[in-house]
Parts: sequence; C-alpha cells; structure tokens
Amino acid sequence: MSFSIGGAAAVGAAVGGAINAVGSLLGLVTGSSNGVAPNEWPMPKFFFEVDIGGSNLSFQACDGLEASIAVMEFRDGNSQSFFKQKRPTMISYSPITLKKGVFAGNMDFYDWFKGVAINNFFGDMRTVKIRLLNTDQDGAVVFEWTLEKAFLTKFTPTPLDAEADSEVAIEEIEITYQAFSAEGGLLDALLGLF
Repeated sequence: MSFSIGGAAAVGAAVGGAINAVGSLLGLVTGSSNGVAPNEWPMPKFFFEVDIGGSNLSFQACDGLEASIAVMEFRDGNSQSFFKQKRPTMISYSPITLKKGVFAGNMDFYDWFKGVAINNFFGDMRTVKIRLLNTDQDGAVVFEWTLEKAFLTKFTPTPLDAEADSEVAIEEIEITYQAFSAEGGLLDALLGLF
C-alpha cells in the first residue's frame, strides 16, 4: 500500500476538520466560541464577600462549604450476585468556618451565638450568601452560594499572645445550615430535579 504526501495532506485536513467540528460542538455546549473555554484560567479565591442576614461583611477566610450524598448499601435476598448494591440517599451539608478581624466594641457574632444558645429550639436562623467576585470586572459576582436557615454553632474569640506584637486579633465562627444552593451550578440543577 502506498501513501503519498498529497494523501497525507488530505487525511490531515479531514482530521483537522473533525477536530474543529468537535471543538465547535463543545463551544456550543459550554457557551464559548471556537471551542475555547470562556475563561482559560481558574478564578482567584481571594476576592469574595459574605452576606449574613442582609449585612455585607469582610472575612479573612471562608472554609468548609461542602455537600455530600450518603450511600445506602444492600443486597437483594434472592440475588445471585455476591456483592453489595449501592443507592444514593440523604444529602448532608458541612458547616462553614469564617475568620475575621476583631474590632473594638463589635459583639455581633457573640450576640448571635448567645441568641442561638438561649433560644436553641428555633434559634436565630439567617440566610447567608457567599459570593466569589471577579477581579477583572469591578467585582461582578461570578458564583453565589446561598445557605438556608443558617445559625451560629461555634464562636472562638481571638487567641492572646503577649509576644505577638504585630499580629491582628482574629475571631472564628462556625455556621451550620440546612442546605445550600449555587446559582447556575450543578448542585442547584440536580436538586431542581426533585
């Protein structure tokens, strides 16, 4: 079998055309042009804001936003297979941890913690919104996670150290919530099916 240069060029053109077609199709699915992703670099994580019950607050760190689906294992009584079957069951949401600087006279988080501790049956539940902002477009919201029926479950005042003369006092809180949704995210789409 012979293979000419012209034949190789024709095959290369055909393969290149197929790759471009697949790239264009992916572009239609992802909302980008020419098969190139809208943003070629991941988002930086330092530019974010947290809204607690309608108050926009600045935090040093936000950690722990997580959802997981528990798995039920079983085996049918008349199954001939010697393995467990698995099915998805309940969704659980991990608490988030927020850290912020301590300001003189600011007792908001301690007061929230105290309110939940005293009235713990109903508690002081609030809506919390965590927003990742775009650094290139004047702080436009890129992702927003909404935590429903959130309440404070842990309050940690700043540690004290007589030798740390240049460190900022940081307090830490833990917020537990019923569920979260992400605008336009996969989790929100999945939960919308039920």
